[in-house]
Amino acid sequence: MTRLPFAAIAVAAVLSACGGEDKRTGTPDASASDAGGLDLSGEITRVQTLALDTLSRGTTVPSMAKIRSPVLDAARKRLYFSATLSPYIGVVDTERDELVGAIDTKLRGYVSRQIAVNTESGILYFMYLESALLYRLDPVTQQRSAGLELRGGGAFSVDSSTGRVFAVAQSEIKVLDEALAQVGSIAGTFRDIKVVPETARLYALTTTSSIKVFDSASLLETDSLALPAGLAPRFLSVSGTKLYVTCEPLPKQQRGGVLVIVDQDSQATTQVAFEENLGPSQVVDGKVYLLSGYPYTAGCLPNEDGARGLVEVLDAVSGEHLSTIRGGLQGEGIAVAPESGTLYLANTGESTIQVMDLASGNVRKKIDTATTIEDIVVRPSDGALVVRNRLGGNELLLVKDGQVSAAPAPGNWPAKTLLDPKAGTVRSLSHYGSTVSGFALETLAPLPEVGLGEPPLRKDALSTMALDTQRGRAYAALPELGKVVAIDLASGAKMGETILTGFDKERADGPGLLQVAVNQTLGRVFVLVPQLGKILAFDGSLQPLSGVENASLPKTRGGAALDSLFSDDDAGRLYVGKAVCDMQLQCSGELPEGEKVVAIYPEGNRLYAVAVVKPASGPSHEQLVELERSTLTVTRRFDLQPIDTVGSTFGFDFQRGLAFAGYFETGHLDELRIGMPR
Repeated sequence: MTRLPFAAIAVAAVLSACGGEDKRTGTPDASASDAGGLDLSGEITRVQTLALDTLSRGTTVPSMAKIRSPVLDAARKRLYFSATLSPYIGVVDTERDELVGAIDTKLRGYVSRQIAVNTESGILYFMYLESALLYRLDPVTQQRSAGLELRGGGAFSVDSSTGRVFAVAQSEIKVLDEALAQVGSIAGTFRDIKVVPETARLYALTTTSSIKVFDSASLLETDSLALPAGLAPRFLSVSGTKLYVTCEPLPKQQRGGVLVIVDQDSQATTQVAFEENLGPSQVVDGKVYLLSGYPYTAGCLPNEDGARGLVEVLDAVSGEHLSTIRGGLQGEGIAVAPESGTLYLANTGESTIQVMDLASGNVRKKIDTATTIEDIVVRPSDGALVVRNRLGGNELLLVKDGQVSAAPAPGNWPAKTLLDPKAGTVRSLSHYGSTVSGFALETLAPLPEVGLGEPPLRKDALSTMALDTQRGRAYAALPELGKVVAIDLASGAKMGETILTGFDKERADGPGLLQVAVNQTLGRVFVLVPQLGKILAFDGSLQPLSGVENASLPKTRGGAALDSLFSDDDAGRLYVGKAVCDMQLQCSGELPEGEKVVAIYPEGNRLYAVAVVKPASGPSHEQLVELERSTLTVTRRFDLQPIDTVGSTFGFDFQRGLAFAGYFETGHLDELRIGMPR
């Protein structure tokens, strides 16, 4: 996922209300450069960098977001986990259940890792799924091997008694030694594999609904077990003479999952059906621990309980359902420690590990692994900040005088947080709740939650929101439903909706699929649909404006950069990424520098954009670019800190001459001096 920075707060100018729709376009006043309250003649400088992640989590261990794949090394009392939006593998001390370290894999980018541990040597192996590369990693020296390519595969299993690694590749299982040198192979097409050192058996789940059994030393096939028809097998686990296969019903468009228990001796099968999708299982002390609601693809988070991870507990022999353990947001990986009676559940949607009691299912502790900065709102009275921390805790943070505390709860998975300067409130869109929450910015008193009049969303195709603060309305773009809705924030009444014809909801599984901006001077709403390559225009009730459309944009198949729309209201300009358009959606030019606009300062005739700088060597970084609002001439630049995959977010305090750059991946916050109050 690539996310570029986006505007995080309302601009300082308060625009007058306008009751009707008109065709005004307006032009910026060139003389505004002399009318501002700030002296902008100096260089942009960094005042300080606030380690917001350290302040909020109380640890110097680096931020690790979107965690998954927890594995236990019981002998060394360690739990390891991966993080999709981080180069690190996290380390938890299971005696104290505390996060104690992070191993830098030196691999950047959006990284899905599968991890296994050799419990004899303590060596880690991990699979980088995007590049289909398998690595060996020593957690003590932190030395990492070169990657071994496994095209067409992904699953692997470690034999701790011999040091061998069995890895699925296209049309074979590669048999590797401890250093990942190939020493043999098994022909066939397989989905998952498990080696059992105690019996010297290798179990391989085929793509044709059977389980092949091999001698793990000689590699000779010793048995073949059939699975029931009408199921697509996905994950395999083994305990004694029982095999456990989690399956997806065919056709695959159906919801639900089936656990098949296979007895190796009799070859009898038992099927246990569930309404939700199923993930991997672990079998411990006669019980099966099975992840329910597991997302096979990004966005498939089907359970009704706000995309919570559920762990189903079954009798390992009969398949009888014993209990359900309720996990955190987007639970996506489990590890069971029978000696301490503990279940560890990795929650990718909030970047936490829940430490749970096996007997009761109660949460003993929650380990926070990340702070992600996605929106920054500035409180005008004292310059305090409200920071949206969706993937780092499903929360809002209040930052004041270098101290961090919790702001009022924003609802389940806040997808956008905005300032309403007219009302003196902060509003957040709850993605999984389909609601808009809020609180008074000065007193922090919560406001009544306002429903969107839509069912709770079930996928992680990110919704977003824009406010018309002059009319007290919120516009929520909901890709999962293929629509935009308008809500009156005072009454909660739905003021309109538009269903976007031609939008493919089945492919709505990424960020930025629908984007919305409001020109509050005109009361006009703009909707960007990257999938269709269109910008559409509507009135305040979301009725289409005849003839106001631009269908000439490039089409995108996956996600798009968030918040690519920015309305310069009084100037009558709409910025679509770097494109400069008018209110009729006619685009006549581009920003000379910068990928998108993040703020305007009308009093100083300034506009702020962000550019991505990609040097020939070394990491990329972003650059804050200041331009004259009237001429779009570049006036100043400032180089920001390096980024990996996800771009920064910005807040502006023009009253005090400050800008704030928040770094999603590190949880750090730069305070920048952009001007001096006169």
